[in-house]
Amino acid sequence: MTFSFTEGSAQAICRVHGLLNEFYILSGLKCNPSKCEVYFGGQYVLFKSNALQMSGFQEGKLPVRYLGLPLFYRKLSSTDCDKLVAKITTKIGTWRAKQLSCR
Repeated sequence: MTFSFTEGSAQAICRVHGLLNEFYILSGLKCNPSKCEVYFGGQYVLFKSNALQMSGFQEGKLPVRYLGLPLFYRKLSSTDCDKLVAKITTKIGTWRAKQLSCR
């Protein structure tokens, strides 16, 4: 999963699209438009439709989860991180149990 953040202009969208094409040329790895999403923050409807048409990607809806955390446009609260903290605590517990059983 890769995130690219850019200003809301047609030139910025073209630059990101150009970089993705260069990445494809160098690596052979190409973005699958059906799996790629663009997220907007306060853009006009006309700009959104032009950006989606230029990129070939679909529009995603916020909040989206990354590494178990929701990505927001505001500061995360402690309750937003509870699920991730619980996962980490569980992992640490299993590591401790494995370490004790190996001795």
